[in-house]
Amino acid sequence: MSLRSRKQTVFKELHDAVSFSRLAPFSKLIVPVGLPFLSTSKASTFLHIKDEKPYHYGAVYAAALHSTGIPFRMEPVRPSADSGDVSVAMDVNGLIQMLAGLARQNMVAILDVSMPAPALTGKQGEQSLIGSLQSLTPDVAQDMEDLQTVESMTVHGAPGSDIFGHYALVPEVKNAVHAMYEQAITRPMFCHLSVARSPLPIPLPFPSIFGNLVGQRVRLRSSRRFGIEQGAPGPELLRSWGFGKDELDDMGETLSKMVMALDPHSQLSSDSV
Repeated sequence: MSLRSRKQTVFKELHDAVSFSRLAPFSKLIVPVGLPFLSTSKASTFLHIKDEKPYHYGAVYAAALHSTGIPFRMEPVRPSADSGDVSVAMDVNGLIQMLAGLARQNMVAILDVSMPAPALTGKQGEQSLIGSLQSLTPDVAQDMEDLQTVESMTVHGAPGSDIFGHYALVPEVKNAVHAMYEQAITRPMFCHLSVARSPLPIPLPFPSIFGNLVGQRVRLRSSRRFGIEQGAPGPELLRSWGFGKDELDDMGETLSKMVMALDPHSQLSSDSV
């Protein structure tokens, strides 16, 4: 790694660390979003993205955030009611309490997306809905297992199993997701599923990033992934941002507590942040 690249890496990681420590006292849930190069990420496998065009990658993040907010816009349905179009409504506070409060106090979550999503009933050998999810949160370890994962999943506009191209009904989506997790090697401790038949609305003009494949599925899940690396230019860079020693000590302590909440066995101390 060149000296310039090393400095850029240190700059980015210190910027993230300072942001986390400053936001933590005012936040109940933090979801870092923004890949360095969306066009070359797995999240863009079936998309036509040009990183030099902000409207391209902005459309992907906007679609993901729109999908995440669908449960907030649903009308609550009575338990005895039978709706094939929408299920299950949730408010913002309920989502935050679920992701940040269950099992352990985890205020850092990751955002996964499948865009476009595969069919609910794929052929043998094809990737499933669960397997097609890719993270829009940077620096997420792909091989990490977390038995205490809590997820909120939104599926909308999923293609049905009939030959007429109709959108799948709520029971069909629920049964498909349940079956996929039954066959999965690892599964979350808890998964909240919201379903809507309506597809992703695509306003005009819209960048032609989807080609002929238009679909959307997004999941927001809790994650224990959180990392900070120490670099030699760090102290000087932080001082250039106007932070004094006492402020750095406070931020280090805040970050240490956040990491310990995510991983009680972590060896990270405030001195190493």
